[in-house]
Amino acid sequence: MRSYDANNIFAKILRGELPAHKVYEDDETLAFMDIMPRCEGHTLVVPNTPARNLLDANAAQLTACLRTVQKVSLAIGERMRLSPIEMEILSVASLLHDLGKQGVRDEVLFKPGSLTEAERQEMDQHAAYTQSILDMIDYPADLWDVPRIAAYHHEKIDGSGPFGVAGDDIPLAARIISVADVFDALVSARSYKPALPPEEALGKLEGGKGHDWDAAAVDALRAVAGDVLGEIYGIEYDPPRLDRAA
Repeated sequence: MRSYDANNIFAKILRGELPAHKVYEDDETLAFMDIMPRCEGHTLVVPNTPARNLLDANAAQLTACLRTVQKVSLAIGERMRLSPIEMEILSVASLLHDLGKQGVRDEVLFKPGSLTEAERQEMDQHAAYTQSILDMIDYPADLWDVPRIAAYHHEKIDGSGPFGVAGDDIPLAARIISVADVFDALVSARSYKPALPPEEALGKLEGGKGHDWDAAAVDALRAVAGDVLGEIYGIEYDPPRLDRAA
């Protein structure tokens, strides 16, 4: 698979530096799942776009993170008793939620320290980039809302997220992905921070219930945390026991 840096052709198109209508490599139809893992058996098709430039970039690292967030999202969704079609939508959207990070410069994306305000603003653009990328794809009818759901994974319940959407106007799947994404970031080591202990990570999420994150999704994660940490992260976790003293 060919590799491209984060300042690739597609990133330049997103920034308005190159015309979007021009095909830069070839004009053959690109099967999206030839690059990313198959989503519940669907093949999502990107016709006549330079999307391969974007999706090839840092593919292994990006795919590993996306798959992890997908697994956590599905564990939360199952606990919340989502319907089969809701689980299918959640599976696809969670797998694709961070594709827009390929439009962020590597020196910002992988910076081993705190971001400047300008760099933070650039990073915050990745949700909009995600929607721009995913809007190019033809979806089965049941999955038509995947671009919006994936893009809204940084929306806050109080409306302070990138798109300013609040409360129940944020699709439930996006609220679940948001919780899963933050949890993954907290319990995983990054170039700019160590991993947090599971209980501290869960405590941070619980502290943001109702204003940052969906309370039901956070409660569902708490309920399945032992299985999630053991099966997905290989972390032993003994949930705190309730004080049963009379």
